[in-house]
Amino acid sequence: MIYIIFILLILSLSGCKSDNDKILLKQIEIHLIDTENIDTEYVIAYKLYESKIGEVYMITPGHAPAFAFTGEWPSKIQKYKDKYICLIDPTNEKILPEDFIRTYTSYNLSLEYDIPIVDSYEMWFVGISKDGKQTDVVRGDYEKGYFSICIYPSLFKYLFSQYNKTEIQFMASNYEWVVDDSYEIGASLNKHLLQMDLGEVFPIYSSKSIRDGSGFFATINGVDTLRYEITDTLNHRYFIKSIPNINFYKHLPETNTWEYLQGLLSDSTYYFYKGNEMYSRIWVPYCNSAPWEFINNELGLVVDIFYKEGISKRIRNKIDSSFHIRQ
Repeated sequence: MIYIIFILLILSLSGCKSDNDKILLKQIEIHLIDTENIDTEYVIAYKLYESKIGEVYMITPGHAPAFAFTGEWPSKIQKYKDKYICLIDPTNEKILPEDFIRTYTSYNLSLEYDIPIVDSYEMWFVGISKDGKQTDVVRGDYEKGYFSICIYPSLFKYLFSQYNKTEIQFMASNYEWVVDDSYEIGASLNKHLLQMDLGEVFPIYSSKSIRDGSGFFATINGVDTLRYEITDTLNHRYFIKSIPNINFYKHLPETNTWEYLQGLLSDSTYYFYKGNEMYSRIWVPYCNSAPWEFINNELGLVVDIFYKEGISKRIRNKIDSSFHIRQ
């Protein structure tokens, strides 16, 4: 019986790959393995971002058939030459059984407790359009952010449908939100949000100075404006925080507040700059490549976690338990 199950799993590895999975595997084989850019036994392909128009994967060397930073196991494995390409999708509820992974790859440690941390910060990103007709392979720059796909212009066409209609000069990412001490999980966020305590803005093409005092970043919601101030700069990016405006949060809808706010950040955030005595504005899209965002209290402790749509219950439970959320 075990032998039959093993054979069926082997067949599933080669016979049930989607077209885009096949394209992804081919890009990894040609650009990273055949060129010897990756020399570890395992090649980890982690789906970072999916939109209506495309997908972006982060490719890293691995010393185990799992994503070292979150401990996630693959849903598919493909052997190519002397390496194992591990496809990991945080939206996929189905993962390969540990016994099968260890047998198929000859990995002899526990995937639950003994995943070694990668000793290299090399990374690549692969973008694939939904129809599979466009692909890009980009080498990442760890100093600019490990998960920050938002700094690579060649990936924008897989992230934003508006990309072909407007030039992107700035990109916002990685916001951290603060709620008051009375917040409880399940409560309406609009009654408890205090501020956006930390966010990042990456200049892409812009030559405009955002330190000369003539410009500012803001998110617009009708007559309400959430304005941001620059607090620091590091490695080609600006750190921002919101200027207190409690009315902005109170006027957000009571239901699905988080989803509504994410829509505002993506569609209605701008850089306003003064020219010819009048303000002009540049659209600043928001792109968080992590599968979740943390909500902190005023002491900086995590009190809730909001996940991207589609993130598997398996991953939600694992992250929640790590921060003792919803226990």
